[in-house]
Amino acid sequence: IGAAASAFGINIGGADNSYFGKYKEILDSESLSAALFKRDDLKPIFFGPGWNPRTGKFARPDGFVFDAKEFLKGMLGLHTWSSPGPFELRDALKSKMSVTLDKLTNLLRISVRGDSPTQAEFVLRAVTAEADELLRRSAKERAAGRIADLQDGLVDATVQDQREAMINILSSQQRNMMIASVDKTFAIEIIDPPAASPVPTSPVPRVTLVMDVLIAGFCGIFAAIIYGLRARSRQKASGQKQKTL
Repeated sequence: IGAAASAFGINIGGADNSYFGKYKEILDSESLSAALFKRDDLKPIFFGPGWNPRTGKFARPDGFVFDAKEFLKGMLGLHTWSSPGPFELRDALKSKMSVTLDKLTNLLRISVRGDSPTQAEFVLRAVTAEADELLRRSAKERAAGRIADLQDGLVDATVQDQREAMINILSSQQRNMMIASVDKTFAIEIIDPPAASPVPTSPVPRVTLVMDVLIAGFCGIFAAIIYGLRARSRQKASGQKQKTL
């Protein structure tokens, strides 16, 4: 209802029916994943060595361990290996991308993690461009359908007030079609260009240092316990009296 009302310039409140609101939703949609999956230049980033750029196909992993797992899955009736699709790309994109909305400024911040700043920027630009193009294409198709219906309706319209109202709506839809065809970006306007963080987001140096210290400490304690137990065992075997410090 809100989308239909907004087409005639009526705001009934509720959900954000603007193209910016739809842009936020499409970032987590299957249609965006399907559009990104068509691009072979993104498949090595999302699927790694599973994608063979020379053959343009996904390569099935091999090896005894993988074959054994596949055999067990088949025996248990579980899903065995198949070529990845848009659904798998959507899951991979969720693990790499985060979207936050600043409610005060209404600015949308999109962050992408990658093996390098260049790779992350490439994915970010691809995602934003494909999402914007999907909304542009949808808007053009919707406007074209409305224009065709209004033009057909004008043929049978005889009441002057009705014809004027339909002509005004037709003019607005033609304007929407022109905007969708001409603007460089349709649903969004990029305020800040992509920028890489000054330090890697992963691994975090402080966390790595703490974990190294803890692991080394646990390993030292474990080694000391084992050494003490073995020393006591040797003393018992030789009949020596145990010493306490």
